[in-house]
Amino acid sequence: MTIVMVYRELPPPPSGAYLSGFIKRCMELGLRDPQQKNFGEPWTPTTLAGALGKNEKTVSNYLKDKHPPRYPNALENVFFGPNQEHAPSWRAELRGAHQRTREKWATEMSKGFSSELKPEAASEGDAASLLHKILYSLRENGPTIIGGFGIAQGIAHLINSEPEELLLHTLWHNRWRYADLLFGIGGIVIGLACIREVRWARTAGICYCVAALVSAVFWFADEENWAADVERVVWITNILNPPVSLAVLLYFLFGWPERK
Repeated sequence: MTIVMVYRELPPPPSGAYLSGFIKRCMELGLRDPQQKNFGEPWTPTTLAGALGKNEKTVSNYLKDKHPPRYPNALENVFFGPNQEHAPSWRAELRGAHQRTREKWATEMSKGFSSELKPEAASEGDAASLLHKILYSLRENGPTIIGGFGIAQGIAHLINSEPEELLLHTLWHNRWRYADLLFGIGGIVIGLACIREVRWARTAGICYCVAALVSAVFWFADEENWAADVERVVWITNILNPPVSLAVLLYFLFGWPERK
């Protein structure tokens, strides 16, 4: 079976534009995979959001040069299709617009952090600049940081569950070992999802944090844990778990970036 590649003749791409202007031009021209029958049909924010797998708020941010996506791949695939030989000049301009917008957004975020600093802190020059970079990096790479933390926590839970001991006693007798096993597997899976910024990562992370908080309450309410000779490291871990889970939960609720 022979696959026939379809090419479309396009006008020159906008040069030197930011992502908002580039996307608006693509929407006006109705650019999409040239093999689609509705090629040339103008996009609306709703249809573009659906094609990208985003919500309309995310597309609205793109059209205001706010919270640009980390990579332009999704936009490139939606507007020009998977065939890299189609519209090479448009693809190059999209990447350039994406890079310019990312740099512009980073500068705006840095200024935002600067305005929140006290005058004496802002006057420290290099120290303030370093703080800006750190804060911006934390915000921009939050999913990766949270994902790495989740994987590390998951591995710790798996080690603590001592899998070789799980089958030696009843489920109820080993309830906290099984809980560690589930949190371990969940932490690793959700951690990887956060790093990849898949659509369900935020929802799964919220559920994981809520489950961790509830689990902590039951652990401290379990009389056996108070009567048994529990290792000090286990106590420290369970004491730190609620505030850490709450902090991560707040990040998922209010700090998770809407870009991918």
